[in-house]
Amino acid sequence: KRHECSKCHKTFTRRSNLKTHERLHTGTHAVTCHLCKCTFSRQPDLNRHIQAIHDGARSHICDKCGRSFSRKDAWRVHQ
Repeated sequence: KRHECSKCHKTFTRRSNLKTHERLHTGTHAVTCHLCKCTFSRQPDLNRHIQAIHDGARSHICDKCGRSFSRKDAWRVHQ
């Protein structure tokens, strides 16, 4: 059974994914960063935020210029 968003009609195979998506329309945020109070609708987004902003880990390094990145997607764009 497909679960459809009443606002934009996007469909999802899982009801839980629909509920997460609906937060985009309502502005409801489920999780808050305990370090800076930024809010996110999903736990994985909060985890990525903490790693990128607060942990200071910059493990993705450009082999051409030496610049380091905390997020792999930013490193890929740089490449």
